[in-house]
Amino acid sequence: APDAEVIGVIDSDYMVRPDWVKGVVPYFDDAKIAYVQCPQDHRDWTGDRFKEMLNWEYAGFFDIGMCLRNEYDAIIQHGTMTLVRRT
Repeated sequence: APDAEVIGVIDSDYMVRPDWVKGVVPYFDDAKIAYVQCPQDHRDWTGDRFKEMLNWEYAGFFDIGMCLRNEYDAIIQHGTMTLVRRT
């Protein structure tokens, strides 16, 4: 919408919990916040060794990489599960 204050970036194949927006929008009460990046997770990866290994690889980005980046104030915006302030 042209008058939207916050824009969501979500992959078309991603399943978002119904309460996700309500839980994230309050971060924008702080005028210094321009965007909020949330971790993503994967589904249907159990019971298949290859999919399990892929899930472990993907999870490392958040569980290791983003945690380390946070320590150095070097977070990157990676795409899905992001809300961005328009102004």
